[in-house]
Amino acid sequence: MINEQRSDNHSYLDSVRMNDGIEPCKAAFYNAYKENREKAAALLNDQQLTFPCLFILLPQIESLQLSSALNFRNTAALGIVHQILRPKESGHRHRYLASPQKEVQPVLQWMLETGGNEDRLEDDYREVLDIVASVLINEYKDTSILPMVTDMIFRRHQKGQNIHTLVWAVFRIRDPYALKLIAEHIRSSDRQEATLACHLLNIEAPDTSPSAAECQKRYGDYLHWLEENDGFLYFTDESFQFASEPAICKVDLERKYIHQVNSSYTVQPVTPSDSMEETCLQAFAPLSHAEKTVLSDYSYKMHNTDVSEWKNWVSSPIDEQLKTAKTRAGGSR
Repeated sequence: MINEQRSDNHSYLDSVRMNDGIEPCKAAFYNAYKENREKAAALLNDQQLTFPCLFILLPQIESLQLSSALNFRNTAALGIVHQILRPKESGHRHRYLASPQKEVQPVLQWMLETGGNEDRLEDDYREVLDIVASVLINEYKDTSILPMVTDMIFRRHQKGQNIHTLVWAVFRIRDPYALKLIAEHIRSSDRQEATLACHLLNIEAPDTSPSAAECQKRYGDYLHWLEENDGFLYFTDESFQFASEPAICKVDLERKYIHQVNSSYTVQPVTPSDSMEETCLQAFAPLSHAEKTVLSDYSYKMHNTDVSEWKNWVSSPIDEQLKTAKTRAGGSR
């Protein structure tokens, strides 16, 4: 008889998988099926079962024709896996990924939450998790999973595994919260981890292994930059699928220069609110990127310090504005 006792809040099958390995887990499941089909189905439908365990048993579930005995969670997970890995097959009428569905979201969350830390399975498994994470973030707008997905990115990168889809999913939601989560890894004592964080945020990475104080300063400087530019930031939709060094987000220098906030984090045309702004933007347009950066940074600081003085400064000729900005701000951010 099969001993179906759980261990440490894990399902019986997960206990076998984690303690003895994948093949013994498959054998235990098959032995349970030979003893009693209903008990085998009950093992699969155990509330504590994890998605990795279900995934490795899917071929047996299908060959033993147990699909009809699965609960909704497992039925939906099976359908989601098929839609991702076998999109041309039409065996599943329900299109679980077709559009956001209230009853499907908990299944997707279960798949990711119980399976996100499992990185020993094959590429197909990671592909499923990539799509699940992307759907949760961008279709269900579930930002609660961003910390987990961010950790998955760095853990996979450390193992030399592909991170492109996960990075795209995290940044496509256009939420500065994602930038803050990535920035936390700047402080890592692991140079590879800190370098990836800098690479993702499009900031200069350390040449050597920095001290803890240097890492903390780099992190603090980035948070300060993010806070300053929050109202003028936009996400570019660039990704590693299309560029080796994508600029994930940029500062709308025109908006920062005239202090016209945009909270959508998307590119929006700048419409002058009066003749002064129109004149300013016309003079600003032909400047180099470096000059625009100097002016916009100085303009932001002055506007926050003294609006009256800012109006006088921004109304002066553009060359005088540049001279003042470079003299007082040192020509740098």
